[in-house]
Parts: sequence; C-alpha cells; structure tokens
Amino acid sequence: MSHSSGLPAAHEELQRLLDPHLQSGDAFLVRKDEEQTKLEPLPTGEPPPRSPLLGSHPRFYGQLLAMNQRIGAVGGGLVLLALIGAATCCYAIHARLFHGFFTSEAQALQALDELRSWYVYAIITASVLWCWARLNDLLEARGYAQERSGIRAALAREGLDLHEVLAWIEDDGSLGDVSNHMKRDRTLAQDI
Repeated sequence: MSHSSGLPAAHEELQRLLDPHLQSGDAFLVRKDEEQTKLEPLPTGEPPPRSPLLGSHPRFYGQLLAMNQRIGAVGGGLVLLALIGAATCCYAIHARLFHGFFTSEAQALQALDELRSWYVYAIITASVLWCWARLNDLLEARGYAQERSGIRAALAREGLDLHEVLAWIEDDGSLGDVSNHMKRDRTLAQDI
C-alpha cells in the first residue's frame, strides 16, 4: 500500500530509520537476497551503476547482456551479402550482362541503356538494404523468441516485475536489442 509520498510503507520506514545516520552525499546500494540484507556504500566520486538492475541483480543483468549479444548477432553477416548482391546487380546492368533475356540485340541495348543510371543503382541498393533490414528484424525476432523462456524463468527466479525491469534498462544501450523485443512482447507480458 502506498502512502502520500508515493513510496510503499516499507520504503518510508527505511528512510525514517536511515535518515539520522546519513550525511549529505552518502550513497548506498541496498540489496536483499535469500539469506540477508546487504548495504554496500557506493564509492564517492563514482557514478552509480548504469542500471539499477546491474547493482541489485547482477546475475540477471549478465544473462540479459548475453541474450542481447546473441539476438544482435543473428543477422549481422547478411548485410555484406546484401551489399555484394546489390553491387553485382548494378554491375550486371552497367556491363549489359542481361542481353540474353531479350529477343533482339536492339531491344536489349535500348532497355539496358535506359537502366544505366545512378538513380536506378540507388534504387536497387536501397531496395536490397531494405530487404536486408526486414530479414534482419525477422531473424532477431526469431532469436528473441528462442530466448523468451530464459527471460521468463529468470524473472520468476529473481522475483522481478517485467515492467520494472523495462524501466530499469530503458536507457542502457548495452541492452538495446533485448529491451526493444521485451517491450513489444505481448506473450511475455501476459505470462508474468
């Protein structure tokens, strides 16, 4: 139950108990595990951890980092193949290698000469890169779907709320891929 300050009663009680013992600028990380409560001072002059999740649940944070790496690496090499495909297609048009598809030489020269332009090459390259981006998105979504059960189990094991975790990792660039997929995942949100 929340009080007027917006904090649960237990948090307000902790603040009340700690207030007489703290000085301005003191910073601590409070962590509760199965066995005990730990209070660790944050080193002065150093910023707090980039994510509250890193400080409070480092094992789960590490799992998310590994998942993010696996999800992000799924379609990475395909961009090189896409660019090679676009360059090959543009070269074939430029070098008039498609003559065999036309019934007469004059018809082939006329059609291919009209295609030999920088804007046609730009359209081909942009189209191939767009197709690569869509394929990469599909491969990442598939990779994330394979990781979903691990996220679900870790959330349950750590006793964490999905939406709280999403808020904690929102600005953490090292978890960008997994964070984006978790935000869009209706199945994960319904299961938890």
